[in-house]
Amino acid sequence: MLSLTTAVGGAASGATGAGGASGAVTLQSGVGGATTDTNAGVETGGAGGTLTLTGGAGGAIDNLSTGTAGAGADVNITAGAGGAADASSSTGGAGGDMVFTAGTGGVSSSGTAGAHGRLILRSNVTAGSGLPILISREVAQTGTTSTDATEAQVLSGIYSVDPGGDITWTLVTGTELDTALGGSANIANGDSFDLAVINTDATAGAVVTVAGDTGTTLIGDGNVQAVADTATLSVSSGLFRFISTGTNTWNVYRIA
Repeated sequence: MLSLTTAVGGAASGATGAGGASGAVTLQSGVGGATTDTNAGVETGGAGGTLTLTGGAGGAIDNLSTGTAGAGADVNITAGAGGAADASSSTGGAGGDMVFTAGTGGVSSSGTAGAHGRLILRSNVTAGSGLPILISREVAQTGTTSTDATEAQVLSGIYSVDPGGDITWTLVTGTELDTALGGSANIANGDSFDLAVINTDATAGAVVTVAGDTGTTLIGDGNVQAVADTATLSVSSGLFRFISTGTNTWNVYRIA
């Protein structure tokens, strides 16, 4: 077993004190070697070292025995939990973020820049035995006649609404969205998430119109028809992709 553990942050004993931060863990492979020859020619810099986290393989059983071979070891990477606050006016510490970022391709002064790295999530399966990649999400949010979206509804991934007639559902602002996601400093241009809006109204013609607000610009059709209209319109949901374009600004694309 390989275990890397940092020290636990110190607890705060006073009502207004601050607990100490726990220690950081950094796993970093070596930087590729640079070329140093100043003469013109074809040179290749060294590749950065590979960083691999691999669980141990399960133990085999011999062909004279019956039973079950050992399971492969799990690999668990968990961000730190926020510290608890025991005073009524205190605020618990935020849980640690987990950020996976592929490497940036190397620049070139006159040649071709290196390709950016890819972030790949791959389930190790064979044909006919596929298992999905499971992603834990917020519980779907529901609503009725409210015309103002909340951060929880937008970030839930699925918003099911029974509007009782035509309504315009106005999204949160870009500032509210950045704040709900931990602040602009934690968001990079191109960061995105999807939201499905489902209109469950049983009355034909009851339309939910999704509209942007300051910093959330809708691109495409915002109308989501009622489930009662599926016989003629075939769809009672809309899929919207939110893409960050800068501090407190998001483009919201209707993609389905």
